[in-house]
Amino acid sequence: GMWEDMFRRVTAIFLLGPEMLELCKRTLTKELKRALRSLPMVEEVHNLQCSFPAVPSEAPRPRLLRWAGDFSEPSEWEVEWASASWTVSLSVSGRLYGLGFSLDLRLHHFGIRGRVLVDLPSGNSGDLSEVHVSFVELPQVDFTVDSHVAWGLVPLPVRAQVDAKVRASLEQVLRAELVKPKHL
Repeated sequence: GMWEDMFRRVTAIFLLGPEMLELCKRTLTKELKRALRSLPMVEEVHNLQCSFPAVPSEAPRPRLLRWAGDFSEPSEWEVEWASASWTVSLSVSGRLYGLGFSLDLRLHHFGIRGRVLVDLPSGNSGDLSEVHVSFVELPQVDFTVDSHVAWGLVPLPVRAQVDAKVRASLEQVLRAELVKPKHL
């Protein structure tokens, strides 16, 4: 309906704008490096690159769940977003059982689905300049992790640990930054 179309356009501008995408890149880069360096076999994380293009056709798809019709009250939305365009690539090198290795990773086909609360703290006075957006609970997040052994021998358990650490790191970022009581 009309509200979903408006919300879709506003979220595309707000969430896929240059400042927000840059914040996503900085946060993700920092947290992925920190998380992967915590694995005992990882010595270095390098070549970390994020490509987060703002593609209008990949804007979040909202569905209004609850709204009292008053801007002073928060509205609740079911939001679905999927991007075939976003990618994160990085290399992890280290040693296991005395043997060195290098593993190239590529994260892609990101998707997220969850309930979002939109609050306009000064909405009762008609001031819509401040918007708080947060997930009501941890959203469902999907993405694909491709790994390729650049050199050395990388046993399957190491790949599984790296994959699990990447997934846990992204979940931690969401929980710390976007799940209520936190907000954008």
